[in-house]
Amino acid sequence: MANGVNIGSEVTAAPYEIVWNTTGLTSGSYSITAVARDLAGITGTSTAATVALDATPPTITATNPANNAVSVTTDTSPPLPSVNPSNQEP
Repeated sequence: MANGVNIGSEVTAAPYEIVWNTTGLTSGSYSITAVARDLAGITGTSTAATVALDATPPTITATNPANNAVSVTTDTSPPLPSVNPSNQEP
């Protein structure tokens, strides 16, 4: 869950992970939690992990130096952190 909103389908087999599609989200802090369910149907929620999302698109600069060579420089944000519930303390 991100800020209390479900961000994926329930995962019932290993590896217990999901991919969080952040397309369309605004930059800011998000509180991520994982919910676990045992065979009796009892659920528990992990301690929240806070992640910062920078939704700023990457900058691409193209130049045309001497002899018609092309140079392209990109500046991309670092990859988003991965939250794996198996790494959380009980």
